Amino acid sequence: MHFINPVPLLIGTNRNEGDTFILAGLASPLSKLAYNVMIDAIFGITGDNTKVKSRYPPQKDSRGQLGQLVTDYWFRCASQRVAGNIQHRLNSSTSTFMYWYNHSVSFGPQMWPKYNFPFCVNRVCHGAELPFVFHNSANWTLTQEELVLSDYMVDAWGHFIKHEDKYLRDTQGWPNYNDTSKLVMALKPTPTVVSTIEEENGLCAFWDEIGYNH
Repeated sequence: MHFINPVPLLIGTNRNEGDTFILAGLASPLSKLAYNVMIDAIFGITGDNTKVKSRYPPQKDSRGQLGQLVTDYWFRCASQRVAGNIQHRLNSSTSTFMYWYNHSVSFGPQMWPKYNFPFCVNRVCHGAELPFVFHNSANWTLTQEELVLSDYMVDAWGHFIKHEDKYLRDTQGWPNYNDTSKLVMALKPTPTVVSTIEEENGLCAFWDEIGYNH
């Protein structure tokens, strides 16, 4: 990241990003042996692979563990590292806002199977926030509290696109992200500012130590 334009950044991830790809790609249970081989292939056969297996131990069906690992490593903590690095390099002179999208849509039992993602019911899969960002749920109906959340997100994205990033901070209460407080906006029916220091139980500190090669 040697060249960074000094422009505001809005970045975030969904709660179950990894499940979207792992459960779509693996129709059958993932054995402990196969899981361990995959971890060794990704992180090497000494050192980091042991740490990863300890934090994400194999299960009888390890697809859930692998999905969570992908969520944390490829999406959540990697995005947080990007946000922290940008703030550091720009000396906090430019606004950076981070979010977690945590809401499982009410119409998921009807929507997800139709698009061949039945495992996303009651999960927050990749792309689950898009009906709220664009205020367009196609043939599905948002609940009243989901409409409020959608209005909030459309308002935030709209002002951000118009380069009114101060609106997010001053009107919507989004704090600037930094590596000290690690404050993010948890997007759910009642959007709430949370600190990843308290929420993650050392999660992203663990992955920062492992490092990101993607």
